[in-house]
Amino acid sequence: DLPVQAEPGGWMVMAQYISMGQRHDYRNALAEIEVPVLILHGENDLQSIDVANMYADTLPDARVEIIPGSTHFPFDEQPELFSEIVGNFISGL
Repeated sequence: DLPVQAEPGGWMVMAQYISMGQRHDYRNALAEIEVPVLILHGENDLQSIDVANMYADTLPDARVEIIPGSTHFPFDEQPELFSEIVGNFISGL
């Protein structure tokens, strides 16, 4: 039986379980995005910068900004710099 949505365990856990061990390739969908995209990457993120660059290479109009001294949560660790970078990006649109 499928879980009832919004109850503990719900759809999110089921989706994670079903997709375990699978690699999802969203490049075709990402290539259709027609707006500028800002990809933020923490300098000390456990996720490789190569992943951020792969997304940037896939999206038609994207750029990567690295947040110095930050991990995966630059909005929390470097809020002023995060706001400045996002504000500049939005102002430039």
